[in-house]
Amino acid sequence: MNWPVRLVLRFLPRVVVPELPDDAVQAAINRGRRAETILQDEVLLEAFSEIETKLSEQWRSSSSASHEVRERLFHQVAALQSVRSQLKRWSEDAVFLADRLEKAAR
Repeated sequence: MNWPVRLVLRFLPRVVVPELPDDAVQAAINRGRRAETILQDEVLLEAFSEIETKLSEQWRSSSSASHEVRERLFHQVAALQSVRSQLKRWSEDAVFLADRLEKAAR
């Protein structure tokens, strides 16, 4: 079974995780916290939901022969999912790095 690198890193001792400069760590933590705030923003969530619903309706109402239209709609939905995934990744990284900093300070 191939485990995701992020998951594996969380279970490794601190010395195995490559050291980053303090300013890079703090920047990543700040970015992740901002990403979490964005992920919880009701207006953004509503916008994403409405866009995904609109694109899904357009896909369902399109002809199965219109491959180009369906392909474009697919890529638009995938782009929204990519943005959401990247924000979530940054948020999870911030939690991980903050935990590592806290453990290192002990």
